[in-house]
Amino acid sequence: MDGLITWLTGVGSWAWHVSLSLGVVLNVVAVLAVAATRSRALVDRWTGPWLVANCGLVAFGAGLPAISWCLRMALAALPTFSLAK
Repeated sequence: MDGLITWLTGVGSWAWHVSLSLGVVLNVVAVLAVAATRSRALVDRWTGPWLVANCGLVAFGAGLPAISWCLRMALAALPTFSLAK
């Protein structure tokens, strides 16, 4: 059981770091592309997909750690409610 709780902790941390890193890369590339081309058409064409990608990264980076935290708390509480001795 302790191994599973440790793994869940690692998964939550990994998801946070990966989404943060990808978010930084995504936004730096977007800013550089707009700054290099100065094209309003580029902004109009890519704002929707850029926004969806950012929302997906936020959902992944916050959602998976929250789910893993809930699972860890549930697993940690299991021995407390166990009737077997």
